[in-house]
Amino acid sequence: MLDFLKAVAMASEACRCLEDLNADCLFKIFSYLSLPDQFRFSLETDNFNHIIQRILKSNFVDTREFRTNFNLNQSALLLSKFGPSMERLDFTEWINESNASFYKLLPLYCTSVSQVNFFYPSSKGIEIYLDVLSKNSSRINSVHVGPFNPECDHTDLQRYEVDLFEAIVKLENLKTLHLEKLNEVTGENFHLLRNLKELNVEFCANYESEFFTELCESPIRLSKLNINNCTCFTADVLEKLVESQPEIKELTINNIPEGFEKVVKLKKLEKLTIWESLVGRPIDKLIDNLIKYHEKDLKSLQILCDYPRNIADYRPKILFLKNLKELRLPNYVSYDDTYLLRITQSLPNLQKLYLYIDDKKCLITDNGIFTVFTQLPHLREIGFYYRYKFNSELLERICSTRKAGKCGQLMVYMKNDKVLQDILQDPFYLQNSKYVKFAEYQRKHLLFSALNTMSEAPPVAPAPPDPTAAPAQPDPPVPAPKTLLSLHEDMLEDISRFLSLMDILKCVLICNNFDSISQRRTEKTQIVTSEFRQQFSIEENTKIFTKIGSYVQKLKINEWITPANIDFYQIIATHCSDTVQLELSYPSRCGLPIYKEVISKGANIELIRFQATEAYPGRGLQQSLNLEENLCRVINNLENLKHLKLAHLTDVTGEQLMQLTKLEELNIAHCHSFKSSSFIGICEKNTLKVLNMANCILLDNAALEKLVETQDQLRMIILSNNLAADNYEIVGSLKSLKDLFLYNYQNKKLRELIANVSENHKHDLETLEIICSQSVTNFASTNFWYHLSTLENLRTLHVPVAEGLNDYNLINISKKLKNLNRLVLTFNEYRPHELTSKSIIQFLTNSRNLRELALFPWFEIHTDMIDEIVSLRRKVNACFLTIDFGDRGVDLQMPQSRDWGDVLRIIYSRNP
Repeated sequence: MLDFLKAVAMASEACRCLEDLNADCLFKIFSYLSLPDQFRFSLETDNFNHIIQRILKSNFVDTREFRTNFNLNQSALLLSKFGPSMERLDFTEWINESNASFYKLLPLYCTSVSQVNFFYPSSKGIEIYLDVLSKNSSRINSVHVGPFNPECDHTDLQRYEVDLFEAIVKLENLKTLHLEKLNEVTGENFHLLRNLKELNVEFCANYESEFFTELCESPIRLSKLNINNCTCFTADVLEKLVESQPEIKELTINNIPEGFEKVVKLKKLEKLTIWESLVGRPIDKLIDNLIKYHEKDLKSLQILCDYPRNIADYRPKILFLKNLKELRLPNYVSYDDTYLLRITQSLPNLQKLYLYIDDKKCLITDNGIFTVFTQLPHLREIGFYYRYKFNSELLERICSTRKAGKCGQLMVYMKNDKVLQDILQDPFYLQNSKYVKFAEYQRKHLLFSALNTMSEAPPVAPAPPDPTAAPAQPDPPVPAPKTLLSLHEDMLEDISRFLSLMDILKCVLICNNFDSISQRRTEKTQIVTSEFRQQFSIEENTKIFTKIGSYVQKLKINEWITPANIDFYQIIATHCSDTVQLELSYPSRCGLPIYKEVISKGANIELIRFQATEAYPGRGLQQSLNLEENLCRVINNLENLKHLKLAHLTDVTGEQLMQLTKLEELNIAHCHSFKSSSFIGICEKNTLKVLNMANCILLDNAALEKLVETQDQLRMIILSNNLAADNYEIVGSLKSLKDLFLYNYQNKKLRELIANVSENHKHDLETLEIICSQSVTNFASTNFWYHLSTLENLRTLHVPVAEGLNDYNLINISKKLKNLNRLVLTFNEYRPHELTSKSIIQFLTNSRNLRELALFPWFEIHTDMIDEIVSLRRKVNACFLTIDFGDRGVDLQMPQSRDWGDVLRIIYSRNP
């Protein structure tokens, strides 16, 4: 800085004082000053106001810093001068009685705000926030609302959040929206933000799937998205995200949602941050999909985990992502020199690398560190979590090599301990820091950077103290917490994120500090009763469910209720009063009253599912007690029930379910006693979307006629043709049918149904699966395969290889079904078939959009034919294909050649 000023002063004899410098020089000088120091110049003279105004347009104004450096009159004067130039406001403190007078000035003068960061709203602050948004509604393009603050007054918090969100969705030019840990965020009306490009709703646990889907389907096209720990999202939501948001380049997510690995199908994905938050749901498949879809274009991969995990299984795969520029590997990983060498060889474009290294358990030597520092020509940042002992010899080797190679400066971030301090004071380092510069990492940036990947600021090196600077005023002393229990709630919330629900409940047994945290976690977690019974005593469970029982929304009773465990289940029945989803084992005589009490208390129950129950002890005796019908009488009173799954309850007649009116999904598979009259009554009162009626052998013609007559929104049906009905073909007349699954026992009925489906749904049927008994094979005919080939929009086809499916018919199917994504052919191993390898190859050539071919239980195709398939599919620019040869396929250990790894993968499974 001094050299710069000296050069400026010597450039012209006219430069005698600061005011003689031109605007560019002044801008350079003022940019080194803090905002309060710049404003102090303005209080003395207006000669520099234009420079300060220029700087303000590109820098955030820290409101707390402003307020604490100037009194109210000075603040009003400065705001009158610079308020219209303040385009970026950062509210960095809680607004209360003591500071509200200052904050009321901001909406009066700050009328050109384009970016604003709000502290959590308070009763005094909400009106100020709304006023700022109103005055700048057409200009604001970025809003960041900070997480809940424990210092708040805890009154009307929900209303303040809602009021703020209602104002935010009216900002017509908003492009960036960050909402952190805000429980009242549901996402309603976010689809109105038509210009939105960046969205961060991390830890907004109540963001509803419905509203996120609405946003995805709107004209909004996001480029950056953070949905880490949005626990309400389902696999369907993620599929909609992939389908409707092709412009997303940066994504942060965790592995809690089912199907999370699908997000890598985003076409333009360049930067992915994934949190391994859920034990038992590894990310290996996600890594495989990354290689499949983004081997050449992914630029940044950050993997963070909340629990110990050995990632040796997917760690080598990461090295296939050749164009990575940033890589952050999780903790609890053992690195060695060999892996560091592979990184330098496989990822030549790497610019940022972050590793967990603990010198107490370190497998890396100085040679490994030297390799990373010197063999990655583009490396600009490297972070070591915890520590590594750099000695003087290693430091000299690194600096000398980078100097000789004319590499740019490399920033090294480390823990601020004696090792770092010794390096910073090393004379050799002080002379060569332009080649390798060490700095203290800031934990919030390195360890938790995935929390704010869209607005992360880089760590800065510790600056040397300025001897001429006035001593800084110390902040008021804050008492340090003495124990875990003295931490305020948001800290406990962060800590609990690393704990399972069971561990949190163990804390609940000790004190009350974790009550609200356990209740929030319980709302989003499925409670599996056997785990509670095994880990806690009756007294402990009584205490736990007294606190969390009313928050249990997903309850799974996964064991037989007997006199030995009835006391525990009585606790469940007493306290679980607001369940929404129930999964139940087969009822026992002593368990029936428990089920009745739980169901009768659940006025908002939407789903009831019974597990397959053949293995439960004494089932025959229980059936004789007519428990199933007694249970249905209670279910019959549920006004909000949408999903009912009674599979394998063979005594259910359906007579006790006639009052249900909101059913959308019904599964009565293998309910052999289910009456046609009951089925007709249910059809008359409900609008189903999904139905499984396989092996409901009593259903007759009238039942199927009523089904077709009333269920015009039914999209998926699973059925078998061994019913009492003989008008099976009319099922093909269902108006909204998309997915059809058939268990075939009678060939004639099958052919008639397929003919009717061809007539009514040739343009819109998407899934057809036919499963045949081994004894039923001669169902096929020329007409059957012709009708099947007319289903032009079919995406998934699963058929047995029966007589009539020859080379000609298979190739004809490939020509007609252009949208087919998945084909499963099931061979009868005891009967010959007419298909040849040549027809399979021709089929794969014609079916450019086919992504999966499964041949069960085996099909004879040899390694040399694979090369032909690969060559032909490359010629037609076909999509990536997975072939499943079954677990008894020929050439079982066929190698995965890297020559065709970009277009083909071979697997061996046991089931289609």
